[in-house]
Amino acid sequence: MADDASSDRSGRTRRKYSADVRRDLVAQVLVTGLPASRVAQLSGVPSSTLRQWVRRHRAEAESPGVAGEAHELPGRPRAAEPVGDVLAHHGPDELFPWLAQFPMSTRMVVVVAAWGASVLVAWAVTPSQAVRVVAIVVHLLSLAVGFGAVIMMDWHGLLWLARRRGLAESARLAAAAGPLIWAGWAGLLASGSFLEPDLTSARTWVKLLLVLVIGLNGVAVSTIAVVLRVLPPSVSPKDVPASLRFRIAVSTVTSQIGWWVAIVIGFITSL
Repeated sequence: MADDASSDRSGRTRRKYSADVRRDLVAQVLVTGLPASRVAQLSGVPSSTLRQWVRRHRAEAESPGVAGEAHELPGRPRAAEPVGDVLAHHGPDELFPWLAQFPMSTRMVVVVAAWGASVLVAWAVTPSQAVRVVAIVVHLLSLAVGFGAVIMMDWHGLLWLARRRGLAESARLAAAAGPLIWAGWAGLLASGSFLEPDLTSARTWVKLLLVLVIGLNGVAVSTIAVVLRVLPPSVSPKDVPASLRFRIAVSTVTSQIGWWVAIVIGFITSL
């Protein structure tokens, strides 16, 4: 697609916009649900120009003859436009962008499978005292790393809601914290298998189920993070679509309740 230029009423060219700029602004409209007028106001692009780009992209996406070209612009979830396309252009700080190429359902299946394998090992294996000591150390370190990263990420999110930090800064921190959270979660699963949990106890199963919920919630959060990285850096919390704000609130509350209750139960059962 060639560069576009906005023009005033006399037809004089005001400014040219690169393909990257057009793609990013169209993505902000299509992926986040923000009105084109608001995205145009935040970016300084004439709203009529942005609407023209959006209409052109939608027309190209529906036209078989230009499917390849339309594919480079991320839109609402479609078979031809996976979330990975959004990350390819909006996730430079994502440490493992290839993960976004897998559908959310696939990642959830992996989480459930890992959780199930951990429970199976805990049921079938009786560890030696030396293995149990190592497992305790790994468990505590994983808890410190994973939960510590969660606290920092959620705290930064609260600072953004209070307008003390910018969205871009919070999104970059979330991208950097993600691998630490997953490493902590995986470490808790692996080490917990060798701590001889009492699988006949209801409290143990509550803790195990909360660990599963934390993992599944983490997958859901990763899709929210994609959308947040597409939002304009200068966007304020009130400009975020209500549906997205609701998803953020539910995910944050689920994460905090899951981690805190699981930690408390783990502490009680270890006494």
